[in-house]
Amino acid sequence: MVLNHTQSADETAGVLKPTLIAGFCLVLSAYIFLYDIYRPHNVDDPWILSLAYNHTHFGNADDDIFIGPGSGDTRGLYFFRKTHAIIYGSILSIVGWSYSHAQTISFLLVFLSGGLWILILRKMKFGSAFIWTYAALFFLLEFSFATANSLRQEALVMFFQSLGFYLLLSGRPFLSGLVSLIAVETHPIAVINLTLPFVFFIFRKKLDASGLSQEQGKNRFDDRWSFAGGALAGLGYYLLLHPINPGDLFSFVSGHVGVIDKDAKVYLGTLGHYFFSTKYYRHVPEMILFIVSISIWIREKIYRARMEFFCAFWILLVLSFLRDNFQYAVLFYPCLLVILVGAFESIKKLNWALLIVLILMVPQYSAVYYKNRSWDRESYIQSARDLVPQDGLPVVGSATAWFGLMDRPNFKSGLYPVWKFKEKNYKTFYLLDDPFIGAPNPQYKPLQDFIKSNYDARLLKKTAVEGGVITLKKMTVKKFAPEKTDLLIDGRGLAKSRS
Repeated sequence: MVLNHTQSADETAGVLKPTLIAGFCLVLSAYIFLYDIYRPHNVDDPWILSLAYNHTHFGNADDDIFIGPGSGDTRGLYFFRKTHAIIYGSILSIVGWSYSHAQTISFLLVFLSGGLWILILRKMKFGSAFIWTYAALFFLLEFSFATANSLRQEALVMFFQSLGFYLLLSGRPFLSGLVSLIAVETHPIAVINLTLPFVFFIFRKKLDASGLSQEQGKNRFDDRWSFAGGALAGLGYYLLLHPINPGDLFSFVSGHVGVIDKDAKVYLGTLGHYFFSTKYYRHVPEMILFIVSISIWIREKIYRARMEFFCAFWILLVLSFLRDNFQYAVLFYPCLLVILVGAFESIKKLNWALLIVLILMVPQYSAVYYKNRSWDRESYIQSARDLVPQDGLPVVGSATAWFGLMDRPNFKSGLYPVWKFKEKNYKTFYLLDDPFIGAPNPQYKPLQDFIKSNYDARLLKKTAVEGGVITLKKMTVKKFAPEKTDLLIDGRGLAKSRS
């Protein structure tokens, strides 16, 4: 069977140790050499951070920079996300508002999440080989690396997920319930975080008998009430941040469950989207690993020893169809990795799992470094800041340009909806044309097409940056001639169509 301490010790001292060293060396190399160049242009990063910036500086919960007031996935901070804005905003107000500082916060949250899972596995009496293999895979795979390099809410939600389950295993059900509901306020997808507490309470008797619970003498029924009390306190926290009509909240949530991506041909759910919709299908091998792993769990009857994770796997698989967004895969992976590592440990091939992942990830991280090695974000941001005069005129630019122009109240991202832009009725504004907004990017195309059709451009300045040139243009609304009407006048002086 699995999770044997003697086996773990033997394997760690043997063939597994060199593979583990290689794995952690790759983790260290990836975080060093891909720092700040992993995704030069990720539109979600400035969008989410702009919400925190506006909330911190102006107390504004809406978004009038990227998607327009009263629109978008969660209408700015109106229904959710204020916890992320408060935490990131409070820290960045001290250390300075910059991409690198915000990225460091995300990195620390992912690092703490991995550390909490190490503590969770120790509490649940997993062996040392299992834990170290799990840790290496946790930081090697792209689900965590991408999250550490993102400014979105997933890093904070995963931290709350890990902390909540750790507190529950440590005999702190009230705090666990509180943290779980704070996570839901951070992003509503965090409802899936309740999966692990749910299976914990179902299998608590078995965990007590195995000595895995820290409070074996405590009444399990009381624990459930204590967790519910914490969740109720978390609900109070939500209502304190969002004093809104419950009917509006229900309408919003019900309207966002199972939403299909307009560009998707098939509804894949979070995990399906993660496996099949990424470039080069690079996550399909991970899916194959999980399929093989769950097959081993069934064949070797591993589920008898770890029924809580076996059930959590199937529950999470169903819940993955709540939303069709690959970004949320990070919240499913910590549990999925227990399935993967448990399977390879049962056949005494933990080093195989590590070697397979190393073979997958070394080329991917190397290719990203080769492609983006010359990217200099700080130089780009400074160039954008220097080009645009501070004369109060509105500015339209790429999402990344926001990092250099966040203090300009009239900045609008090139993602801004056309119908909202029309309402602004700008007579003149600056267009910051860079390699991102000027590329054939479908996200920028609608507003770019509208601007080209309705405004005349006058080139003011330009400067070279990595990947191209940034140009500053002054846009002035076109003076359209009155539409010609092809009419004839009849003998009575009335107009009639030539046709």
